Amino acid sequence: MVMSFFFFRYLLFSLITLMITAPVMALEVFVLTNKSNPSVITNEKLDRILKAQQLHWDSGQPIMIVMDELDTISSEDFMTLTSMSKAQFMEFWRIKFFSGRALIPRQVSQSRYAHQLIQDFNLSLYVVIGRKPDEKMTVDENIRVTKLNY
Repeated sequence: MVMSFFFFRYLLFSLITLMITAPVMALEVFVLTNKSNPSVITNEKLDRILKAQQLHWDSGQPIMIVMDELDTISSEDFMTLTSMSKAQFMEFWRIKFFSGRALIPRQVSQSRYAHQLIQDFNLSLYVVIGRKPDEKMTVDENIRVTKLNY
């Protein structure tokens, strides 16, 4: 009986120590833009863009948000980044669109479509949540890749 008490205490202490010292994994978010767009993306700027508090680039041109299809993004990761569920996010942007204030973020089924949008439309902002962008995009000399941690 005494031995089981000490064993239990040892296990509890070990578990607490592990929880305290375990590394906390940050959510990696990659933002890809055309290099001809001089705007620098920070966590704060991306937050303002995703919450429609900033709808235009510093140059005054409208921002076109591009994302992977929402059903391919982890709900937990999406919530960490936007503080909204996927449904709330889309409803929020639909209201902005129908009020004439903003474009609804485009969802792409394959990153090659986002790659094409960034190349053709330098006002695009491709947000990659919870995964690394395709290598083809990261080596493109016309694309700026910014890594943010949340």
